[in-house]
Amino acid sequence: MTFATLHNRKSIIAVLFFLFGVSLLRAQSNSPGISLTSKCLEVHAVAKYIDSSCESVAWYVGNTSTPTAKGLSLKTTFKTAGTYKICMQVYNFCKRSDTTICSSVTVKGCDPCDSVDKKLYITKDSSKCGLYYFRAKPLYNSGFSPTYKWQFGDGSSSTNDDPNHQYKKDSTYRMCVLVGYTVSNKKCSTTLCETIKVNCNTKTTKCNWKEKNIYTSNNCNKWVFEAPNYEDSCMQYKWTINGKYYYDRVARVTFEKKDSFVVCLTLKNACTGCDTTFCDIVSNSCLPNKKCNWKEYDLSIGHALSKDKCGSAIFEATYQKDTCIKTEFYFDGKLTSGRYKTHQFKENGRYKYGFRYVNSCTGCDTIIYKWIEIGCFESKKCEWPDKLGFTINKSNCPLIKIWINEFMDSCFEYVVTVNGKAASLDRQYRRLFRYEIPENGKYTVCVKFYNNCTGCDTTLCSTFTTDCISSKNCDWSKLKLSYTPLRENCMKYIFEMTNYEDSCIQQKLKIVSGNTVIYQEYGRIHDFLFKENGYYNVCMWAYDECLKCDTWICETVFVNCEPAKIKSFNKTGIQFSPNPSHGNLHLNISTPTRISITSLEGKVLIQYHLVESDKNIDLQHLSAGTYIFTSSNELGTYSQKLVIQAE
Repeated sequence: MTFATLHNRKSIIAVLFFLFGVSLLRAQSNSPGISLTSKCLEVHAVAKYIDSSCESVAWYVGNTSTPTAKGLSLKTTFKTAGTYKICMQVYNFCKRSDTTICSSVTVKGCDPCDSVDKKLYITKDSSKCGLYYFRAKPLYNSGFSPTYKWQFGDGSSSTNDDPNHQYKKDSTYRMCVLVGYTVSNKKCSTTLCETIKVNCNTKTTKCNWKEKNIYTSNNCNKWVFEAPNYEDSCMQYKWTINGKYYYDRVARVTFEKKDSFVVCLTLKNACTGCDTTFCDIVSNSCLPNKKCNWKEYDLSIGHALSKDKCGSAIFEATYQKDTCIKTEFYFDGKLTSGRYKTHQFKENGRYKYGFRYVNSCTGCDTIIYKWIEIGCFESKKCEWPDKLGFTINKSNCPLIKIWINEFMDSCFEYVVTVNGKAASLDRQYRRLFRYEIPENGKYTVCVKFYNNCTGCDTTLCSTFTTDCISSKNCDWSKLKLSYTPLRENCMKYIFEMTNYEDSCIQQKLKIVSGNTVIYQEYGRIHDFLFKENGYYNVCMWAYDECLKCDTWICETVFVNCEPAKIKSFNKTGIQFSPNPSHGNLHLNISTPTRISITSLEGKVLIQYHLVESDKNIDLQHLSAGTYIFTSSNELGTYSQKLVIQAE
């Protein structure tokens, strides 16, 4: 063997070890973990690197054996400040194994400065371009003795409580105000900022109303009407609904009767003087405590396009035998009588139409909407970015997030719908939309991309099915966990799930010693031989495969067949007595040991690092009850219940 051959083999072995180390680091970096954030007394925990196709997550707060929550995240609020333990149990139902990961978090009391409402108000003068009026919360007369330092972004400043300022040049300005105030004798401050775009000298000869849609949603007779979001500080809104006027981009209206109402929106650009008005018709068919049952009728609508003539369409509503039912066709903000209608479109686009059913005998009515796509007319070629698209994040079910892919083109606007209903735009991120699904099922997410510069638009859709919303139909009230030791061997126990025999139910028993799972098997009846005396957490899991819901029932079992003081001392390196205690605890250790006493909620109450062989601890400040005594040294970590009784 030559030196060159030996050198090459060593190089190959080195490369293999390097690749193995990289793959090992990647595997470790993607192992499950916990991300913790806290605000005041509230803690938000998020599971990381979870494979949702095979893994489920349960959360435990403190030393409880019953899950506090299930899912990929946990929100919990503690009553007092302190240090708490939060554990995440990851169960892999593909491999039928679980892992428990714990972390400590320290929460602090709320800052009184955070209790004051802080907000910046900017009003644009519609008669004089570039002139703005400013206010900030807390207001001057709010009782918090506020002071203000305004910076308008063009070198000008003010200390007034409600200043006005006129910008001289067209530009984009970042203005801020530093607000100082006093709460409960504590001095506080906050900085509020906003971006202002001034465009006074640009001459606009043509007004481009890129979108003229009214978005609606309702809960019975309470309706929400939303105008398109132009993101233009010059834009003014005026709604005319049922004889009343509303002047925000979103109008909330409560109708007092069942009827159809005309909703008109006027958009006005105060900088250019352009305005436009468009209308829609909504049918309010619901009043509180009054029901119109349309489920008894076969209500459906549809359309067909002519193969011979481009843009020619026929619309139809289902025939009703009930002579009380009248049908009206809705299109372009107008209602016309009849269940058959034809229309000739002149250009490509997506158009909304509907049919209104009116029960003249009961006064009830309802309207069904659909969309028709026209694309047969010859149009100019539109080029779309390679990254055009979107992603759907379902990790925080029932809230889903729709992220628009990022590409460098400022001409684009987006409209996002889920099963035909508008998703809400996030206030912070322009490419993020949110939608909360009401129930399990199939959902179609559609994103309409509109290019303001070319006039082109296209719609992309994606469908997904979810069952992430837990069923609430399971009744576990009769479910019980029983256990008994055998007479011939007191270390052997029989565990059984009683009073609940159902072919849909799948059951599993888990026994935990300290933080270690020592037994985990499926079945309703189990026998288990304990190896030593002590406290054990025994949990039975039941899963209803028919209703898709589950529950845990846990008990603390104390196994005590024979005195084990010497054995316990040799194994743990620590003894404490008496237990129960009346306010004083004597400790005897054989090796340096860290001890802690925590509440059942996981709050750390006492901590010591012991190096002396004998130590007395005063427990007079602790109230009567049950606590967890934990010791940690070179022999391991052990936990045991400590009972404090009143004298």
